[in-house]
Amino acid sequence: MDQHVSTDQLCIGMYIYIDLHWAKHPFLRQAFKIKDAAELKTLQGLGLDSIRFNPNKSDTKPLELSKPEPEQSSDELNASVEAAELDPLLAIKIEKIEQQKKRRKKAKACEQAFTEAIKCLSSLMSAQAPVEEAAAEAKQLIDDVCGSMVQADDLAIQLINIQGQSDGRYTHIMNVVVLSMMVGRRLDFSENEMHVLGLGSLYHDVGVTELPGQVSKKTTRFTDPEFAIYKRHTLLGASMAQKQGRLPNEALRVLAEHHENIDGSGYPRGLMGDQMSRYSKIVSLVNSYDNLTNNLRGGRELTPHEAVSILFSKDKGKYDATIMNIFVSILGVYPPGTFVTLSDNRLGIVSSVKSDQLLLPEVMIYDEAVPSDQALILDLKEEELSIKNTLKPTEITRAVKEYLSMGTAGYYFDA
Repeated sequence: MDQHVSTDQLCIGMYIYIDLHWAKHPFLRQAFKIKDAAELKTLQGLGLDSIRFNPNKSDTKPLELSKPEPEQSSDELNASVEAAELDPLLAIKIEKIEQQKKRRKKAKACEQAFTEAIKCLSSLMSAQAPVEEAAAEAKQLIDDVCGSMVQADDLAIQLINIQGQSDGRYTHIMNVVVLSMMVGRRLDFSENEMHVLGLGSLYHDVGVTELPGQVSKKTTRFTDPEFAIYKRHTLLGASMAQKQGRLPNEALRVLAEHHENIDGSGYPRGLMGDQMSRYSKIVSLVNSYDNLTNNLRGGRELTPHEAVSILFSKDKGKYDATIMNIFVSILGVYPPGTFVTLSDNRLGIVSSVKSDQLLLPEVMIYDEAVPSDQALILDLKEEELSIKNTLKPTEITRAVKEYLSMGTAGYYFDA
């Protein structure tokens, strides 16, 4: 049970709660364990008569009360408050707030770029433009995506994971394009190689348009005969694109091979190892990830963390090890956009990952006392916290989702 003690009784190791509005103190959190003399001094300068603490979460007991000090004059009290306001912690808090505002601005720009890319893709796929014109439009789209989203890394991944398949197959295609090109960039692909990878991932499912409507537009699980028909989209797409003459040979291979696996378990030809092109190996992995997290045909949608876990463990033998390791280093074990419960039971969303601490990403925290545009982002390693479990969007309230959404418009949990 929480207790109240005089601020004179505070000491390092006590877990305290600041019962003030978040904007009325310089700390980033409303509740925390006092870790050093600077925090202690700032707490004692807030002008509070007492402060609430939790004995069970504290490492130490409050100090014994000393003899009463002479009461502070109003001038002295105001001086203490001013000192607290000028505390270095306040400067850090202000800097964090500004960083968060900039991050939200970038997130909205990233979302806008993604939305525009979807519109361009839809137009490109539906138009009957001459080959040269279509090729030029495709190249421009790839260049735009590379410049606006591939460079954004964590923000783009978070957007992909929280918005889901709001626009059906076009969103799926764009997700695959962005994530594939992120992998290509980590592999130091040249500009030409990035272009080939972009084209292959952009058109990887074009063969679906050649399938009967009852298969191509189905939103529930395929029957065995339907799945046999669906498998044809790989070779149909490659054949169609080859006749149109709009893709280089290496990009054509992606259309034919994006459902192949290096262990021979894929389709349509059961290729193994280096029988697949390196572009196809990338798109095969990324396509599988996006299908797991955003199932368009009635299967069980997984959280980003669950999808990574399956690909890296159960299905690891299906994918190139180097590409898999790069993909996981980009996404992390808990990819951006994953809703989580922390070890202290707070809710949040993974906002970014660090390649040297994949299990301890940065997490944006839900706190209704803090404005959403000033939401706290914690480095779990620095805070000595961990992820207790991941959550499906259906397991949290709309208010929490909207607070943590970084201003993005679509949610795959609203479908």
